[in-house]
Amino acid sequence: MPRSVDEYQGVHTIHGCYQARTGALRIVPAGKRCARSERSIAWNKTGPPGPRGAAGSPGPTGPQGTPGPQGTPGAQGTPGAQGPPGPQGPGSVFHRVDGFPAPIDGAAGSTAIYGAQCPAGEFGVSAGIDGFTTTAIGRVWQHEGDPTSWDVYMERVTTIGNPNTLTPFVICAKPTG
Repeated sequence: MPRSVDEYQGVHTIHGCYQARTGALRIVPAGKRCARSERSIAWNKTGPPGPRGAAGSPGPTGPQGTPGPQGTPGAQGTPGAQGPPGPQGPGSVFHRVDGFPAPIDGAAGSTAIYGAQCPAGEFGVSAGIDGFTTTAIGRVWQHEGDPTSWDVYMERVTTIGNPNTLTPFVICAKPTG
């Protein structure tokens, strides 16, 4: 037989027998009869809720939490305004200078040398021959000792066809910076 309310853990109603003459109370299991001199009583172990208490004072601040995971990247922003142009950098400005058109006429093996020259203060970086021919070949080389002048050597390789007119040219560079 249980001897205290604690032995009735989990039971929602407590049963007991009350001795009116002496005021003695004993707890009994549900369904157990009380003696003739006792009265059977039952009550809830938990009473009705009391009134709400006053709010307590705030507790101390807790420790700093660990950082959360990195968020997803935001949307692409709108492009900014175009900035002003930068200063002129070092380098070269290239341009083409044509020599005089050169006719190649005559027998096979006839040759001619023509040139194209850069303006003063500039130097040649490349040269070539313009024109279409099936009867002449050409070679281009820098004029010895002069970086501004290029010579073009043209040779007729056949007498078949019309005379050919080819134009020598040089690519010039003007130093900057």
